[in-house]
Amino acid sequence: DPAMSGAAMEQAFPCSYAQQRLWFLEQLEAPGAAYNVRLAVRLRGEVDAGLLQRALDAVVARHEALRTSLRQQDGELMQVVAATAHVPLHIHSMEGADTAALRREVAVLSGHVFDLASGPLLRAWLLCAAPGDQVLLLLAHHVISDAWSGGVLFRDLMEHYAALRESRPPRLPELPVQYADFAAWQREWLQGEALQGQL
Repeated sequence: DPAMSGAAMEQAFPCSYAQQRLWFLEQLEAPGAAYNVRLAVRLRGEVDAGLLQRALDAVVARHEALRTSLRQQDGELMQVVAATAHVPLHIHSMEGADTAALRREVAVLSGHVFDLASGPLLRAWLLCAAPGDQVLLLLAHHVISDAWSGGVLFRDLMEHYAALRESRPPRLPELPVQYADFAAWQREWLQGEALQGQL
């Protein structure tokens, strides 16, 4: 059901079983970075940070999961999808940093603790070691991403960035489903005999 939250429209959907499991583990343990998924990529050559931010905004708009948080509503855990979200690209100047220093900084930033009830559950940094030498770090909580979807995120980001540089539309297919659609299908499928077999 649509629900107003401030000036932004949100929609709530049932969580997937994986999201419920991760949420439960976060409640059981102290919140931490154990369930963070990171994607760090060394970028060589000139990077336009303004275009990269616009590309990131486009990818967040494309994928509902990147605008999702988890909240309890009437005693039930729901995935809440914001109509819009902005994930700022944080620029870190690390002039003269070598690979070891960049790796240490990636490790420190990857320790960010997300609050599952407030999104976005995605963060982005551009670590600039020298002109033409940067590391792009994307960090997401596992409730919205995994290793496979991280690859999709990076592919879409690079395509949007290339499209902006070349002043053309991105060459990406329309998304036939979003993660909330999968969660609904999973709950519909896992009933009766199917659920007993999985248990």
